[in-house]
Amino acid sequence: MRITKAKLRATLRRVLKESIHSEMDLVIKNIIFYACQEAASFMRNFQQNIVFEEINAMTDADMIKLADYGPSDEDTSQRDEYLVSSVRMIAGDKNELKRVLFELVDSGDLNFNPGRGFSLA
Repeated sequence: MRITKAKLRATLRRVLKESIHSEMDLVIKNIIFYACQEAASFMRNFQQNIVFEEINAMTDADMIKLADYGPSDEDTSQRDEYLVSSVRMIAGDKNELKRVLFELVDSGDLNFNPGRGFSLA
């Protein structure tokens, strides 16, 4: 089976795009986990709204500093804007924030007790 150059290029673009989004998802999840750690620093069990408040208390510069992309020679301003807007959008949508929090529960980073809320694992 032969693959055309156009089809190969399209496949490579799709794989690269998925890889970039996967990396960005991980960075966003890490920022939300940091907000959970901040919430847990003054309250053993915390609710989703406390995580929302912690995220809202972060400045754009705080979020960008937490995002460890590694060394880069390229202009990162567009990526940084996308990151900050994504984190703020997820925090502002209760269902999306809940989804990420439960992904952190599934990965073993957080615990969830229905009567008490979330806590660090």
